[in-house]
Order: sequence, then structure tokens, then C-alpha cells
Amino acid sequence: MFSLMMCAPFMMMDLRLRTSEMVTASDASEEGCGVVRSIHLSTMGKQCLGDMLHFSLEMPGENILIFEIFAGIGGLRQAMHLAKLRPGVHAISENHGPAWRACIMAWPKTKHFGDASEITETSIKDLISECAHIEYAVCGGGFPCHEFSSLNVDGQGLKKDDRVHLITKIAKMLKKALPGVKVKRFYENTATMSSTMATLITDAINDDAEEMDDRCQLYVVDSKDLVPNKRRRYYWLDLAL
Repeated sequence: MFSLMMCAPFMMMDLRLRTSEMVTASDASEEGCGVVRSIHLSTMGKQCLGDMLHFSLEMPGENILIFEIFAGIGGLRQAMHLAKLRPGVHAISENHGPAWRACIMAWPKTKHFGDASEITETSIKDLISECAHIEYAVCGGGFPCHEFSSLNVDGQGLKKDDRVHLITKIAKMLKKALPGVKVKRFYENTATMSSTMATLITDAINDDAEEMDDRCQLYVVDSKDLVPNKRRRYYWLDLAL
């Protein structure tokens, strides 16, 4: 019942919609007026919204390819946009139709590869014609967390869900298809998993990486250190920080 209640908002939401300037807040009230809405954005609010929506062809990053595995609505692409980077090539792998359609609506030139488990060296070669200017490739994403979170008392970790290996598999395909391009990986998952589980995943990731240039390091990041929102996550990166 609780899960159904938490999913109810998604029955009404359309992730393809653009950002609205209206901000709403609601709370219980014995005297009415329990819902309020903003009249207009402040000067700072307009600036922030403009920064989120503005897309400049002059942004640097044309020499970067990003390949998002388990892409959702394209979180990495949006992160690069907020960092004032415009990748030259953007590819995603995502099964959920509404999610990948929302991503492509925001970034129309995105290449969609469907199910990550069905990506092959042949399909990867479809990118080659667009990558003549590419010097760096970033491949990765947040692999499904259900079997790893300690909140799932029946979770069996890598014994039941080994999709984490798909990220390195596709990174190797990119490295083979694009010789001379520096291919880097990143993995993300919930920090509600135990430290033992995190170590097992670190070992599994690096055991896969004999053909990659660098081993991945484990980092813990909490969004509360940057914004008023607590979201503690694990990141495995072979990128230099």
C-alpha cells in the first residue's frame, strides 16, 4: 500500500514537460489556503531557470563522447550542460520508453541504443562516422540498485544482478571501435549498501578491466554538501579528480 501511494505522483507526471516557472507548496490547514503558488520568479530565480534552459552552441566539449548506460532521462547529459559542456556525441541505453523519449526531447541529437545487454560491436560501429573529432569518451551510469541496497533484506547482490558488468563491456567496445580515443568509466549506486558490498563491486569492476587504461576508485558523495538535499551515493571512477 505504501509503495502504491509513493508511486501515485508518477501517474500524473509527464517527464517530457518543460520546466515551469510556477513553484507550489502544500500543507494541511484547518483554515483553508493549504496550497500556495508563486506569482513570479525573483531575479535570482529567473537567472537560475535561464541557466538551466539555455543551450549555447559555443559551449566547449565537442571532442567528448558520452555514452550513458541505464540513462533514465539523461542525468549525465544534463550534468554536463550545467557544467557548461556540450558533448560532440551523446548516446544512451535505456529500456523505459517515457524516460528515453524525455531525454531525446531535451537533446534531439541523442543516439538511442535500447537495451544495454543487446549492444554489440556492430551496433557500436554506427557511432564511428560521427566520432572523427572525438578525443575522449565517458561511458557509465547508475546500474540498478535493488539487489545491493541494505534496505532490501532479500538482496543477493552480484549473485542475482550482474548488470554492473555491462558498463565495462560497452566501454571496451568503444575502446576497440575508436582507437586513439581515451575511454573513461563511471559507475553510480546507492550508498545504503554495506561497505562489504561496495568492496565486492569495486573488485568486480576492476577484475573486468584488464583492457582498460586505469582501475576504478570508490568515492562517497553526498549532495547535502552542495545543495539543500541529502542524497548519499557511491561513485566508482577511473577519471582523474
